[in-house]
Amino acid sequence: MPRERGTNLGLTANTYRSIVRGELRAVQHNLVWDLQSREQETVHSRKMPSSRPRDAVHSGNRSASDLRPALAALQARLPAAELYLLRHGKTNWNLERRYGGRTDLPLAASELHLLDPARKRLAGMAFEAVYCSDLCRTYQTLEAVRPDLAEQAVRDTRLRELDFGNWEGCTYEQLKHQALYCAWLDEPEHHRPPEGESIAQLRERIRSFLEEALPDLDQRGTQLTPRRMLIVSHGGAIRMMLSLLLTGHNFWDGDAPCGSLLAIGGGRPAYERLV
Repeated sequence: MPRERGTNLGLTANTYRSIVRGELRAVQHNLVWDLQSREQETVHSRKMPSSRPRDAVHSGNRSASDLRPALAALQARLPAAELYLLRHGKTNWNLERRYGGRTDLPLAASELHLLDPARKRLAGMAFEAVYCSDLCRTYQTLEAVRPDLAEQAVRDTRLRELDFGNWEGCTYEQLKHQALYCAWLDEPEHHRPPEGESIAQLRERIRSFLEEALPDLDQRGTQLTPRRMLIVSHGGAIRMMLSLLLTGHNFWDGDAPCGSLLAIGGGRPAYERLV
């Protein structure tokens, strides 16, 4: 979901004001939701200006300050835990640039080779816990990279991608004239897809998952140091995990294209992109 803060742009505010609104929104569409591999998008190297700070995203009825004790407790567990975050491989909707969140899509057979780097990096690695979302594209990804772990994987609905509601399966071209869609592109923190999910709701369910999964990892009897967890999930969910667990990291920082593998914890000061 590569919409990023307006820093180090190489472009001034005046430059952006000179861009016609339709073109600007087309750029925003590419930056808001990471629906396919970033390397195919030259526009992804740009960053959008914002009139609101990114850390103003709220979770349900709680303010950002209300979350600090819970987040501090989560972050305190990371030195004793190592999380490997794997984004699922590409689907046909990724290739066609369609919004896909709750829709249960299989992996595109033609793109399975993109999971080879993750398969090689994870080969033989031991994990205390394995999770994936309940959508088949994450489970198929796990089967492709570590079939021996598929049986022990816990499928959790909280690890799903953002629900795009009535926009599921649609492209930018199909939606670009809708007022709500344009408002959502301009300020995704303050709008949500019709019949879909807000970023605040995504934040709350990911926080709920982490508050449950990390203590459970602590309680397992193990010889592993640090204790390792593998999570196979989606771009938005992975970004939210990073923002919740890493001090100074927000939802719009970093990148998690399809098939990418990130690691956090285990003494790392930030996340590490492994593949």
